[in-house]
Amino acid sequence: MKWYQNKKVIAGIGAVVVVCLGIVYAITSQPSIVIKAQEIEVGEKVSLAKESLLDTEKMDAELVDDIKITSDLMTDTENYSYNEETGEVASKDETYLKAGTYTVTFTYGDKTEDVEIKVQDTKAPEFIGFRDTIVVEQNAEGFDLSRYFLAEDKSEVTVKAKEEPGISKTETIKSTIVATDEFDNSIEEQCEIKVVTQEDIKNGTKLTPMVDGMVPVSADTLEKAKSGEIDIQIEDANEELSKAYKDIQDNKLEGKSSFVALENNDDYFFAGKFEATNAVANQSSEEESQVKESENTSDSSANSTQPSNNNAGNNSTQTPSQPTNNSGGTPAPSQPAQQPQQPQEPTQPDIPACDDTIPAGFWANRADAEAYAQQVVMDKLLSGEASNGGYIVDIYRTGCGTKYYGITFKPFT
Repeated sequence: MKWYQNKKVIAGIGAVVVVCLGIVYAITSQPSIVIKAQEIEVGEKVSLAKESLLDTEKMDAELVDDIKITSDLMTDTENYSYNEETGEVASKDETYLKAGTYTVTFTYGDKTEDVEIKVQDTKAPEFIGFRDTIVVEQNAEGFDLSRYFLAEDKSEVTVKAKEEPGISKTETIKSTIVATDEFDNSIEEQCEIKVVTQEDIKNGTKLTPMVDGMVPVSADTLEKAKSGEIDIQIEDANEELSKAYKDIQDNKLEGKSSFVALENNDDYFFAGKFEATNAVANQSSEEESQVKESENTSDSSANSTQPSNNNAGNNSTQTPSQPTNNSGGTPAPSQPAQQPQQPQEPTQPDIPACDDTIPAGFWANRADAEAYAQQVVMDKLLSGEASNGGYIVDIYRTGCGTKYYGITFKPFT
């Protein structure tokens, strides 16, 4: 082979190498994005700002400016709230993004890249209200140990006893209370349950209220409390529980609580429950007596205007028989019949206009009045301002005779 032919071959090979190197350089020199690790503990802030998702210091400034970020977290307003100024995103009606995996899309030039944000819950719940000792009546209806405690977590959380204690015997039991979130993170603490008799309650032993102020008792004790035969005493509210329960009612918790409202309160005792019932019954009876007395007085007044002779009003239609004397003599002369009285045209009295307005601060029905009173008593109990107390439902009437109701609270001690 001639030397110039070798030279051409070498030159051809060199050209191919240069082209390949150019392609490699073009590929490797294209700008790329540098993504930060996106594993976040639930409760921490999640931001969709470029600086939060990307390591912008390791990227070309022009590329950073060119990148566009899109995600359902920005546009799905039914499930998320997104702040365009800060880039922060949270689940709807929450202050944080719930645990889960979310997708964010980066678009730059003719390229798109999906990145997952993983929000995970690895922390155990915490008790925000705990009683070390529970006093409950033997065979109390609706007893549920979990309802004496409160736990909070960033995810759904429940509280229960490891083993639900029986309360059919009077004894002291130790129990372990466990709070568990939906990702199986859990925490546990121990408490003591003292089971007491109805006689103990009569002698002044105080029962422990659940977090909402309700107290489970036996059906017989509840009936005796209703009749006034037993005066049920309740322990002072636990300060920690009271604050936590109030925060739940006011929607001030940053996470989720284990509290679940009772569907029916009828089987439970609470402060002031039967004081109000008895007071209303007594007042209603007194009111009915007054009404009856008024009716009787009206009837008596009406009767006093009638003649004492029972036949006096009937002479116009009946002829009395003529009596004979016992000796068989001449009959006594009959009395002349009275002429019937002409009926007088009744006069229509002027009916004055009445005021049927129910004053502010009163209720048109007793149920609403009692609901308000029970809430006030319960709030007092749970806030630690009082250990017991009660109220009376007062009955009034408008100028037109319509009943309405007010509340008088008994002094709290």
